[in-house]
Amino acid sequence: MDLQAFIFCGKGFKLSPFSHTRGDNGVPKAILPIANRPMIEYVLDWCDQANFNEINIVVDSVDVDEIREGVQPFLTRRNQQLDILSRNLSSHHSHYVRKPSPVNFIGSKCESTGESLQKELLERINGDFVLLPCDFITDIPPQIFIDQYRNKDDENLAMAVY
Repeated sequence: MDLQAFIFCGKGFKLSPFSHTRGDNGVPKAILPIANRPMIEYVLDWCDQANFNEINIVVDSVDVDEIREGVQPFLTRRNQQLDILSRNLSSHHSHYVRKPSPVNFIGSKCESTGESLQKELLERINGDFVLLPCDFITDIPPQIFIDQYRNKDDENLAMAVY
């Protein structure tokens, strides 16, 4: 099953004064550090485990460059790890190494997730998809959720986890 991931990065109003709120000096919520890593890295790690066919980071258009810059060290490290694995595995094991899912940054001008889905993302969605907040941190492997989704009743349109 090919799945797309959409990670929504809100302003983080409830985390003020640490996060951006209309004109202060905070940083976008997605790149606030948790255990010395930007919050969004935990979500990106989880998405990599899920093997989504693409990962889309949806962020307020004002913050897109700052979040892209904050995520770049993670993306660089991920590519370096792939390179190390590819060079050090014998040729008969190389098929176990898969290229990481592409990460796209989408600037949004909408005020809500629903509005963004309807007005900006509808054309990008090409099948089943997962909506995740940038503060989604869990120790539950993605395969558990994917299996639950695959085994849902056909009459259910969606599955939500809270």
